[in-house]
Amino acid sequence: MDANNENSEGTEDNITLLYDSIRFKSGQRINRFNNVPRDVDTSTVETEKQGVQQKNVRKRKVLSRTALTYELEKFELKILLIFNHIKVINHEERRGTEEDVKSLKCTFGNFGFTVTEYVDLTEKQIKNTLKDFTSKNLSNYGCIAVAVLTHGSYDGELMAADTSYNEKMIVEYLKAGDNNTLITKPRIVIIQACRGKGDIKAVTVSGTEENDIFTDAINESESYTLPMEADILVLHSCYEGNPAHRTDKGSWFIKTLCEEIDRLAATEDLESIITVVKRRVAIDYIHEKYDSIKTEYSYNKQMPVSTSTFTRKLYLRRYKEVSEQTEVSITARDEPSPQELDVVPTQMVKTVRYVVRTIVYTTVPTL
Repeated sequence: MDANNENSEGTEDNITLLYDSIRFKSGQRINRFNNVPRDVDTSTVETEKQGVQQKNVRKRKVLSRTALTYELEKFELKILLIFNHIKVINHEERRGTEEDVKSLKCTFGNFGFTVTEYVDLTEKQIKNTLKDFTSKNLSNYGCIAVAVLTHGSYDGELMAADTSYNEKMIVEYLKAGDNNTLITKPRIVIIQACRGKGDIKAVTVSGTEENDIFTDAINESESYTLPMEADILVLHSCYEGNPAHRTDKGSWFIKTLCEEIDRLAATEDLESIITVVKRRVAIDYIHEKYDSIKTEYSYNKQMPVSTSTFTRKLYLRRYKEVSEQTEVSITARDEPSPQELDVVPTQMVKTVRYVVRTIVYTTVPTL
């Protein structure tokens, strides 16, 4: 190879490197960083790559890392699945449970939830229903809730129409690991069932009106460890080892939960509302029963329990409904991430930060 050809090739290489450098700094994708030969049509390569991605990866809508709420107002689809058990083998009929269903349908329906009720399913039918639903692409859903109204016992045992199963099964189906379209989506499990037969005694004795009180109890079972993943909230109607109370007018817990959501959802997030529910059930409700052996009255209480791995606040919102809380969340998301800062001019970053902070400060109400 002669010197002229070497100089010519060297000049072409320098020009190519300079051109690639300019394109790289402008934030565009360049061929040599993708190991694509220069004589290959890049549009064909990109199309082929996208085709592979579409086959192997589900498209999903995830929240920004700076999102402060779950932004339900941006999702038209929300769903509540109710597994309602009226008749359970070898157990008394669960009178009053239909009132709980009415309350749940009304309350969650007001926030745009599609509510589907399943009555007296077997253990296999419950499993298949959860499996079928959670195997779908749920990208367009803003929230998934499951309510179980049944008899229960120690360590998370719940009754289906034919046999018992563990509440762990429900949580397992709702884990995001098996369906990446569930990532950053709030999932709620509401369980109205006893967790044992031991009474919670009242600290202060006071009289109440006499009502027929029923419990949702089954026999004892083996203990277990309940695995939890992010963005799952489990609500139990009562404390471990104690019964949950229900009358012909519905259960203490579901009735109070729906009442407080209806009353406070416009201004409070769900976990703050649940704190009010716990307080009301713990203080306002009491079951008086007569002990014929001791010839005296005893007073039984109930303490709801919540277990949460929520990473954001959940405001129950209808589609496109905006409030002060959601305005702040939407504004906060606009600030660039550290990765984005690498390709955004410094002056522009300062301007964006100033504008975002100004909007946030002016939209947060003064306490």
